[in-house]
Amino acid sequence: MKYPFLREEEIEAAADQLLHVAFGSSQQVTYPLDLEALVFDHLCEREDLVFCDDRDLGWQADDRILGKMRPLRNTILISAHLRWPAERGRYRFTVAHEIGHWVLHRKLFLGAPTQPSLFANGDPVSDELVSLHRHVFSLGKAVGRPPPEEWQANRFAVALLVDGTVLREAFGRRFGAPPLVAHDETESGHPRSLREYSRSVATARVHDQRPLHDRFGLSKEAMAIALETRGYVVEVPPLA
Repeated sequence: MKYPFLREEEIEAAADQLLHVAFGSSQQVTYPLDLEALVFDHLCEREDLVFCDDRDLGWQADDRILGKMRPLRNTILISAHLRWPAERGRYRFTVAHEIGHWVLHRKLFLGAPTQPSLFANGDPVSDELVSLHRHVFSLGKAVGRPPPEEWQANRFAVALLVDGTVLREAFGRRFGAPPLVAHDETESGHPRSLREYSRSVATARVHDQRPLHDRFGLSKEAMAIALETRGYVVEVPPLA
């Protein structure tokens, strides 16, 4: 499948449109986002989505499968292990990631029989789009950029779960104006990666405010991805 290039603005707009259709005005959308209402009251009821999160999806290429989107069967599958209470934040981000595939990519599969240009070398239509742990919770430069469709789904998940205005207000109360620049070293003198620093920001309790990851109902990893994606935590200081 050849996935078309999508600008970040287009992905943000697609997430905003889904929220508007599902919940109405922006004043009716609260955070942490009510994902159950979005999935069951909107996508399942109005778009005939079949949603399942009670089965083990196994492994692929030595990596755990977190989710699958089966466009030709109107199905989203989420790995059952993410339902463990300790994985609640990762579960929410993975669900939003799969919704990203549903909104951004499902139409490509549905139109594929009449659009052969979408397929390279005559490859047949795939029955499913598989999301692996290393792509959903990518470490960025440490493992290389994920495939375009996975990056797009992650960007959609951030747009869906972390409202820009709410994040700006919540971040400002805790840390002041963004961005924060990742420190080069930890207190022990060891190098600190951008992701390590982003996690520390995501989980910090500042001025008696609950941590950002808790504010948006995400795991520390997912919130770190959101902070990096939205430019709140960076490696290099911005130009003056």
